[in-house]
Amino acid sequence: MASKESQVAAQVRLNQWAQEIQDCQNRPKDMTVDEWCKQHNIKKANYYWRLRWM
Repeated sequence: MASKESQVAAQVRLNQWAQEIQDCQNRPKDMTVDEWCKQHNIKKANYYWRLRWM
């Protein structure tokens, strides 16, 4: 069973990922996902992996 601290840490991480996904989806229309990820130091593969979990 996960500790309360690890559950809180996981929830914080999920909230951060959700915010990043929302920010990317609200990027300017002429900006690609690849460009957005580079600007935010996120690997494109990680972005799509996180998107799959949301």
